[in-house]
Amino acid sequence: MADRLQEELDALAIRLGRSLTVDGLDGELLVHSTQGDDADQARIASILLRHVTPERREHLKRTLPAD
Repeated sequence: MADRLQEELDALAIRLGRSLTVDGLDGELLVHSTQGDDADQARIASILLRHVTPERREHLKRTLPAD
């Protein structure tokens, strides 16, 4: 399943001409496309560290709609 998700994400990134990432509900990085010039520092850090910083996770919790 992970390989299929990667393939789908890569195809979508090419179609959109944008770098993409998919995070789990807990904010952990699940999969990412090749990163281009549009990649922001939070995205680059989550890819390199393979997790989201606690500060970024708290920001996401505050900005995402409640379930």
